[in-house]
Amino acid sequence: MKLFTRLTGLFLLISIIPLAVVGIVAYQSSQRIITQDMLLHLNVTTSLKTTELVRTMRHLEESLLEFAGRPAVRRHTRSLTQFAPDTPAFQAAYFQLRINHVEPLLEQESWLELFLIHARTGKILLSSGSEPENAYRGNEPYFKNGQRDISVQNAYYSISRQMPVITVAAPVTDLRNGALTAVLAGHVDIEKLSVMLSEGLKQSNSQESYLVSAAQLLISSSRFPAKHPGDLARSDGIAACLKQQSGSGAYCDYRGIPVLGAYRWIPEMRLCLLSEIDYAEAFARVRALRLTIVGIAAGVMAFVIMLALFMARSVSRPILRMLAGLDEIGRGNFAFRLEAHDHREIGQMENAINAMATRLGALTASRDELNREIEERRMAEQQMHAARDE
Repeated sequence: MKLFTRLTGLFLLISIIPLAVVGIVAYQSSQRIITQDMLLHLNVTTSLKTTELVRTMRHLEESLLEFAGRPAVRRHTRSLTQFAPDTPAFQAAYFQLRINHVEPLLEQESWLELFLIHARTGKILLSSGSEPENAYRGNEPYFKNGQRDISVQNAYYSISRQMPVITVAAPVTDLRNGALTAVLAGHVDIEKLSVMLSEGLKQSNSQESYLVSAAQLLISSSRFPAKHPGDLARSDGIAACLKQQSGSGAYCDYRGIPVLGAYRWIPEMRLCLLSEIDYAEAFARVRALRLTIVGIAAGVMAFVIMLALFMARSVSRPILRMLAGLDEIGRGNFAFRLEAHDHREIGQMENAINAMATRLGALTASRDELNREIEERRMAEQQMHAARDE
């Protein structure tokens, strides 16, 4: 292999290896830092939304309990339980209760619907939504628990509504003797909870926060149309959360898409709250950094190649010139001289070769002179011996 080629390869090796090591370390460090920052962001998001969700549910419980304790509500409810539906007293109490109390509460709070259940018969006396009046609800857990105190039936799948619901119930007692007359129940508007969970996430194309029940049902709306409330949702994050754990990491979400996610178990509601962002979006900055590093590396490599070629040529050219000079001197051309191009080591070597050629020339001339003298002396002696013999 020629000297020029070897020197070029050596310069490239010395230059490119450190550049590659620096690029790889920078890329891995950036990926690690971005992962830590994103997981911290998701954990904070999950924590804040958990607090907000629990606070919203407590507020709904308080509002329903306050509603059930209103004197007018208790008085009208007693009338609904005492009179037949076709009597004027029942009708007056029904419309007073609905118009003056139920409808204003629906407008103010995150209720999907409110309904009043007769404590003795278990039938619905009044309903503001799809729960049919006179339908039997005496076997429902929220009805049984709501007879004693404010209670929440955490997320479950309602066959009548064909969707997941959360139901809060509270007892309504007689204003005169405190006897239980009815149970006031309300389905929470989960769609409003979904809106609350999605607040602050519009700047991201894939980040979402959502709720999953203990039965692995998606409770809140997904921002991705492939999933709807009531669908089964499975992922490693959900599985860990349903073990009543809280944490974060990288895994595939319920769509099978790689994500960075944080999950938190909410014991008060027996729900999992998850905040996730697609891996591809989370590491878009890393990919941009990778392209930047590749671009810089390509530019630096081009410069290094040019520099390596220049350095190899600068080093190899005088060496090759000296080798050619030594070859010329070796063939006996002691008059040959190298032209010194600088005063550094290469120039000193060229001057040394020139001095060596001068000395070799002088020695050769001396040797030739001595040989001539010896030859002349030998010839003279031969002539003397010839003359003596004659």
